[in-house]
Amino acid sequence: MIIIDPNDTTHNITITPRYYNSNTNTFKITDEDNRTETSLANTKTISGGEATYQLSLTTTEGKSYSVKIEDGSTVVWRGKMFVTAQATQNYKING
Repeated sequence: MIIIDPNDTTHNITITPRYYNSNTNTFKITDEDNRTETSLANTKTISGGEATYQLSLTTTEGKSYSVKIEDGSTVVWRGKMFVTAQATQNYKING
């Protein structure tokens, strides 16, 4: 799950895609409250096996979104995104 801060308008989202391409991908989010889909302009960089998307989004605390990143009609990645200003915590299962 991707966590973003509602106080920021520019977000860097790093994912491990299903496959890598050099094309620009379509970054679509669906608001889970009212089921509206929006395509966001983004800039993609690939480094160390991960793709990082930089995008602009103004949102509010507590919102949740379904995310779909596409290359044409092929889905590159699909997941969830949640908006909160709380500090994220790092948990270790074993130690």
